[in-house]
Amino acid sequence: MEFLRQVQAADDARSEALRALGGLLFGTAVLVLLIRRTSFENPWDDFPLLVAWLVPALVLYGGGIAAARASAPRMWHSVWVVFGILFVYGTLIQFLTLIEGDPDAPLNTVWTLLVVAAVAAIAALVANVRFGWLVAGIALAIAWLALWDEILENGVTDDIGTFRGLCMVAAVVLVAGAWLVERRGRERSESAELVTAGGLIFLLGAGLVSLVGVFGGFFFPVDVSSTTGGAEPSLFWDVVLLGGSIALIAAGSFAGSRGSIYVGAVGILTFVVLVGSDLDDDSPAGKIVGWPLVLLVVSLVAIAASVLAARDQVGDRDHSP
Repeated sequence: MEFLRQVQAADDARSEALRALGGLLFGTAVLVLLIRRTSFENPWDDFPLLVAWLVPALVLYGGGIAAARASAPRMWHSVWVVFGILFVYGTLIQFLTLIEGDPDAPLNTVWTLLVVAAVAAIAALVANVRFGWLVAGIALAIAWLALWDEILENGVTDDIGTFRGLCMVAAVVLVAGAWLVERRGRERSESAELVTAGGLIFLLGAGLVSLVGVFGGFFFPVDVSSTTGGAEPSLFWDVVLLGGSIALIAAGSFAGSRGSIYVGAVGILTFVVLVGSDLDDDSPAGKIVGWPLVLLVVSLVAIAASVLAARDQVGDRDHSP
């Protein structure tokens, strides 16, 4: 016990960095071991594999949570806990394998990801690991899609409009969750992680799925061919993608969160690829009239308005007593 208290009391940068490094290398070593003991001759049976997943889950996630509850939050707590969540998910999947369940079944995906979301939220609330909110948000969004994959007769990807709508609902719910988190007195950086998660699912539904329809099934296993009413680009979704991406960048700038800024930047890049290729036109011809002209006009108006606002502000200061 005395040794544990001394370890916990050590809060200098070197000891924290070494402890974070130790956790990373421990988890990496186990993952390497798991690959080797499942990919070659004489693989381990299901139960030893379950133990191999469970032990690092308890050590990293459990150890990180216990340490965070015993002292102020530190960097190595986050490293251990986030890496531990990966092993929690692996443990759940291996448990399904042990009992001869189907890890790919939609309902199994739902409950395993709900458990992941719960342990990630606990990490955020108890251990102040703000990345837990991001993990929880992503897990909830995927569980939501998996649930509807089970409910809908032909799966969630049969109709791309339905898929997009479900993504938008998930994004709105996660952003609303971010508002509730902040209202309950949590730090703005924590709620920003939920906004980032919402931005990711928004980007998938509003933009990336169109890239799949245009450039092939590299991003998501969904049938988006034009013969099946697939995700062809349209003016409506172009506007949604651009507006949502700008909102994510603005929210990230306001909250000081780089995550949502990065997601918004990817959204802008996706918009540029889709619209720059003129893909929502039946006969793309590289016309200047349309999005290029609209964007140039709006940009010039915004810049002019900013100049006028700055001039008025300077004038008010000059006339102030």
